[in-house]
Amino acid sequence: MKTVTQIDSSGRLVIPKKLRKLYGLESGQRVRLVPGDNGVTLVPERPRRRFIKRGPILTIDTGAGTAPIDIFDVSALRENHLVEKKDENRHR
Repeated sequence: MKTVTQIDSSGRLVIPKKLRKLYGLESGQRVRLVPGDNGVTLVPERPRRRFIKRGPILTIDTGAGTAPIDIFDVSALRENHLVEKKDENRHR
């Protein structure tokens, strides 16, 4: 998908809604500008994913709500959660 947009006099550009939705970009979200040989790449900064207990259910908080999570992310999150819990119990 190729999209052309224009930079305004203040240096801002509009990311079309279709692309924002596709990549889970939201208003106010920070993006990193990565210079490359052929231009600049925008890389969204994602908050650290973590488990949150909601009642009896352990859920994943992505911070963005729309960020995709695959099975490998879930496994890593689970391992990090178990390590953090172990550390908490050790400091009590």
